[in-house]
Parts: sequence; structure tokens; C-alpha cells
Amino acid sequence: MGRVDPMYQFSLDAYVDLFNQSMDKSRTSPKNITGTERCRQINVAHTLSVYQYTCRGLFERDKLLFALQLCLRIMTSENKVPKQEFDFLCYGGAGIERADQRPNPCPEWIDAGAWDNITALDSIPACMGIASAFEQGQRDWRAWFTSSEPEETPLPGDWENKVTEMQRICIIRALRLDRVLFCASRFVRLNLGPQFADPPPFDLRAIFQSSNHRTPLIFVLSPGVDPTAQVKSLANDLSTNVDICALGQGQAPVAMSLMNLGLRSGSWVFLANCHLMLSWMPELEKRIAEYCAMTEDMPHAPHCDFRLWLSASPSPKFPIAILQRGIKMTTEPPRGLRANMLKLYNLVGEEQFGRCQQRLKYQRLLFSLCWFHALLHTSSMNRTIVSVMI
Repeated sequence: MGRVDPMYQFSLDAYVDLFNQSMDKSRTSPKNITGTERCRQINVAHTLSVYQYTCRGLFERDKLLFALQLCLRIMTSENKVPKQEFDFLCYGGAGIERADQRPNPCPEWIDAGAWDNITALDSIPACMGIASAFEQGQRDWRAWFTSSEPEETPLPGDWENKVTEMQRICIIRALRLDRVLFCASRFVRLNLGPQFADPPPFDLRAIFQSSNHRTPLIFVLSPGVDPTAQVKSLANDLSTNVDICALGQGQAPVAMSLMNLGLRSGSWVFLANCHLMLSWMPELEKRIAEYCAMTEDMPHAPHCDFRLWLSASPSPKFPIAILQRGIKMTTEPPRGLRANMLKLYNLVGEEQFGRCQQRLKYQRLLFSLCWFHALLHTSSMNRTIVSVMI
């Protein structure tokens, strides 16, 4: 994933810690289970933990890519993904020799590039004969091609019963490139489970609880999003003091002083906009390495309540060591009604629910307000006009 974005950096140590946590969380059955069943439990729990942990630090546009990559890697290890089909999914019909290509029977709705893909797909043993199928069933294939959701529409003839889900996504990739993402989501949902097709909602409290005083918490910024209010709100809920320093010219001594104070007293330190002081980042990296190397019995060991919060826009110059050591979180507006609703409800705790004596009415009013807000936000992101009639 580091090739996709320079901020997508993960370390072996973080993976080992996550694996140990997965082993503890998966202990739900009696102790007398077989070794095979225990291994299956660990694999299931760890796969979901890796997905959720990684998704925290990925932008929305890359979460499905990671889920598909994870799914394909698991299926490849089980010999469920033929190499020819995987190569076609990646490259399509690139490099096809058109001199030896059979004529396109439907040039009015299949362009040259799509027919190249069909010709290449026809050379894969499991899909052999698909090119001639277009000659024999043009009407059925055109009806499937023009459907609004071809990934959910049965394939013409006996192709619906003879292809695997991997081969289905190859056919979608050949003819309807605009529906590949939807088909990939369906593929992940059917092979790994629905929890891998829907990214987990952002929960800052849960992320904080998974951290410790040696783990920097890093916000990877998106345009127009500022996580400062969320950090302040969490600190207030936990009755913790947080010192904030907006980095810029001349702020290095202030930031270092706040860090040293927080390491002694156990307060939080939030260094915002680290991308504005990339030249100072090696010093920050060195200071983090210093206190992380201290053992608990040393005189200047970091306080167990200390937390270092960082925010930065994506940059290839951001220290990899800090990214690998820390927990990364992307700050993006949620997409879709469900994601918006989940984010809003995560901001309301049980204490806030308990403040109102007429709880049922409060819950209904809150749901209506959250639904209305999510609808407006989703519509504004899609640049549509919302007309509200009362």
C-alpha cells in the first residue's frame, strides 16, 4: 500500500502486537477445542483485525482496494485464483494481436477496446467460447450489457451457472469498466464476508483505547477537515488536559517543551500541521525514539497517561519511522447515508442519552436529526439539489 500513498506505512512490530491482540480476543470457545479449530478462530479474528486496523489509516478511495487485495491474497494461498484470471483482472486485453482477432459481431455497442478484452478472455480455459457466445446471443448479451447493475444481473445462457465469482468480475472488467468497483465489493462480500465490504466507522475513543504512551496517534489530513475539536472533546470526556501547538516557523522549541512536560505529567500533546515543519521532523523522530527506548523503571520514563497526537497532510518526506510506530487515522467526510449516520451516533455517548428523562422521544428526535443531516451532507457531496417540502 506504500506505493499508493506515502503515508501508508506499517511495521512488523505493529503487526506482531496486532496478532497477539487477535489471539486474546479470539478466545471465546472452551479450552478443549481442537488445534485446527483454534487456528481457524485465530485466522478469522486476525483477518478482521488487520482489515479494521489498516482501514483506519486509509483514505475512502483506497479501502476497497485494500479489501480486494486482502481477499485475493487469501484466496490465492488457497489456490482459488488462477493466475491467468488474476492477470486479466489487472491488465485486461492489453497487447492483443488484432491481426489474428476474430471480427467483432456487435460493433454498434462493443467498442474495439472491449472486444480486445473479450478476445483475451476467450483465451482463458474457463472462459473459452465466450467470444462465440456474443455471435450466437447478441440480444441477450446486449440486454445484460445495458442493465444498470450487470454485476447483480444473471449472465446470458448457461454462463451464469458455469462461471465463478472471479470469472464474473473478469467479464465485468472486460465490458463494463464502470461497474468494476461495485463488482469488487460484491466479490469481497461473498468471499470474506459483509464486514469486509463496509469499512468500520471512525471511532476516536476506540482508537485511543488501542494506543499506549509509546504510540503516536497520527491524523492524515484531508482538505477542509480539522480533527482538533474531536481531540479536545475526547480529552474533556476523559478529564485529561491536552496542549495544542500549531506548528510553523519558530514553533519547534514550544512543541518540544510541551512534549517534555507531557512526558512528565501525563498530559496529552497535539502537534498540528506537521507538514509545515518537515525540516524539524527528524528531531521529532529522534525524540520519539528516545522515550520509546526507555524502560518503565528508568527515572525519566514516559508517563503511562501521555499521548502524542500529530496531524499532517500526505507527504513523501514525512518520517517513515514515525508512521510505522504510530496509529494512523484519515480524516475524511463520510460517504453515504450509513457512514454519516454511524459517525454522528458515535459522537453521542450513553451519558448524553441519559440526560433526557423522556428517552424514547429523545431517541426518535435524534434519529430524525441525524437522518436529515446525513441526507443533506450526502446530497451536497454528490452535488445534487435537495428540495425539502414541509
